[in-house]
Amino acid sequence: MRARVNTVSTKRWRPVSVIGKRLAPICQHDRGSVSSVTTLRAELPGLWGAQDLETDEAGRLRHCEMHGFQIDEVYGFWNPLETSRQQKLKSNIAPRWTSQSWPLSLNQIASGKPGAVQMEAFMQFQWQVDQNDIACVRAFVAFHAANPFVRVRVKRNLAAAKPAVDRSEFWKQMVGMRMTSVQRSGPNSAVARFLRRAPFPLSYDQVDGQPEGDGRRDLIASALRAHGGIRFPDKIAADLSENFNRLNADNGWDTALAQVNVLVLPAEAGAEREVARFLQNLLHGFGPKQSRNLLQSLGLTRYEIPIDSRITRWLNDFGFPVTLTATALADAGYYEFVLDGIQALCAASEVFPCVLDAAIFASFDGDAWTQENIIY
Repeated sequence: MRARVNTVSTKRWRPVSVIGKRLAPICQHDRGSVSSVTTLRAELPGLWGAQDLETDEAGRLRHCEMHGFQIDEVYGFWNPLETSRQQKLKSNIAPRWTSQSWPLSLNQIASGKPGAVQMEAFMQFQWQVDQNDIACVRAFVAFHAANPFVRVRVKRNLAAAKPAVDRSEFWKQMVGMRMTSVQRSGPNSAVARFLRRAPFPLSYDQVDGQPEGDGRRDLIASALRAHGGIRFPDKIAADLSENFNRLNADNGWDTALAQVNVLVLPAEAGAEREVARFLQNLLHGFGPKQSRNLLQSLGLTRYEIPIDSRITRWLNDFGFPVTLTATALADAGYYEFVLDGIQALCAASEVFPCVLDAAIFASFDGDAWTQENIIY
């Protein structure tokens, strides 16, 4: 799988930047316009930005430098300057999106160098998936299809219609998903055992009956400590108490439930992303991963998935074009960029992202998940 950026310059120019590692870009020169294709396979995010474009007397491009690369003045090819060899590009069979042209100020000058011109540029980004990628994903999902964890995910998240989410269920899943952050969540983990307890120690009614503020926070922290094995009980309690207060204020519950219940019927990926963004903005302690974790645990999403440590490890081993780290994925924009790539891989493989997520999750636990102990 590869990521590909086409940068096309027309009559005017503005700086261009893309995320990636320097890997032998290719440039083709034709009648005064440039189409550069960059193969990204980055271990760490970096930035490229075009600096100066110069033309000859006929208005044809003569020179362009991009942070250690330059277009040859005669032939119009990138000279890698002691970097890696040019990468052979694979045919694209994945969905792709195209960004719109940047707004252009006609009063902006390109540089102070004689002969420099200003050009407007736009970028076309493509996730590339080949037949080997597709075969690997399909074989992996098929191998784990009989796992109870995968079967439950298919039955619940791919259902034609799902039951409406109420306060009690939303709260319980929010407690569980906040607890899974930076700690083990397998079938025999302390988090899983806590969520399987009946009656649930932190039910909505029990927390709602406590005084606002310290009473709720202390109840939550005490329950987590009494159970044992759960990290950061005070931080989790503070976040959950704050979220309970937010939901109780200014029609917060009505707004939140209206948003998530949009997804009780199958929705497109864009609709799921909007709800995930809403929860991320509403809930304290919920970043891009935990907001999607909550929606997936409610059985509402098919495309938006939590990219946790298991997913990143699997994707890095698979050969995902961008090496993934938890630190980078904390940024919402970068998280969605990576998720776009996962969704493109799944679309080409005709596998829903939530099912690939379940197969990856199950692959780390073997046969430990059963029909009785599944709680996510």
